[in-house]
Amino acid sequence: MNENEKRIITVLNHRGASTRKEISAACGISWAAAVKLVNRLSAQGMIRCLGEGAQKTENGKTSLIYDIAELQPLAIGIDIEYGHTTITAQNLKYRLYYSEIAATPQNPTLEEVVAFLAGLVERCRKDLANRNLWVEGIGVGVPGLLIPSDWPPFDRVADALSQACSLPVVADNNIRAYTLYLQKQFGNGGSFAVFVIRKGIGTGITLGGKLFRGYSGQAGELGHLPIDPEGPRCRCGKRGCVEAYFNQREIARSWAEVTGVPQSSGQEEQEERRLIEELFSEAADANPRALSLLKEKAVYLIPAIAGLLLSCDIENIVISGHFGPQGEVLIPILNEGMARTVSSRFHYSLSYRRIEDEGFAIGAAMLFLNKYYDYTVLN
Repeated sequence: MNENEKRIITVLNHRGASTRKEISAACGISWAAAVKLVNRLSAQGMIRCLGEGAQKTENGKTSLIYDIAELQPLAIGIDIEYGHTTITAQNLKYRLYYSEIAATPQNPTLEEVVAFLAGLVERCRKDLANRNLWVEGIGVGVPGLLIPSDWPPFDRVADALSQACSLPVVADNNIRAYTLYLQKQFGNGGSFAVFVIRKGIGTGITLGGKLFRGYSGQAGELGHLPIDPEGPRCRCGKRGCVEAYFNQREIARSWAEVTGVPQSSGQEEQEERRLIEELFSEAADANPRALSLLKEKAVYLIPAIAGLLLSCDIENIVISGHFGPQGEVLIPILNEGMARTVSSRFHYSLSYRRIEDEGFAIGAAMLFLNKYYDYTVLN
């Protein structure tokens, strides 16, 4: 697929059904090129003609309207979390044709992870085949520390799973997968970064519309920036990393301690989210104890944000977490701390976006489907 074909797919996915004239203008290509490429993509089954629209051409003829096809291409997306794994099958419009959740193996070897994933893929493909549906590839979002002996594990997981399933596989950090999901939501062809706050801190970065991975695929590990060599031990093995102080569990634990109300029994993840939403709700209501705790915790996140801003000069930075509808109360606190840390010459925007859990599996499929896109056309 050439660059202009990718632009057509991207434009149709972003703006919806369009005429060839609209496609030509949005993609910056000639009318003749738009007609040729639209016809070729239609013949390949990538896009489909929806029929005549209301708009007339200059000679009075009715314009045809085109949109992305429903069934081609389909891709499997796998989001691996430490507790559970989600597998989906979807098209370019994020329409799901399959979904399953299974428990993730604990402390797995590479071979155990691949065998587990291959079993999920086999069940998915059998279900789709019964409906005469076929996938073209697999995208896998993998936590960087899932397999301690294979870090980063992305290429090895992709290679081994591809051999096991006889399909092309793209594997990457699950935060980068989520970044692709947000890029589609934002329609962003420029640069932005997202800090995802869960059990740790993951950072996804796009530069000029392209996902930034770094020289060896390890870019964005700002949660492991050490700020106190005598601090608590981080999951990475070092002491005093940013994410050892600012993470979902630590924030929930601290709020329970402040209020003197012990965490209730039940599922740990749900209880942590309940406590955090309560904290942010109280902070939004100007509860001094809640505001004080958030300011205390924000001190640890600011160096990571500042480091990213100073090194990459990214204008739009998103903070994403399970903070509830009042999560934006954190933004002015961070802005105040950033003003004391970063020169006023830097112009940037901090915003909050609540985590959409389904976006991780969708973004995983996008790791493979991303080859059909060129987000620079949206600049």
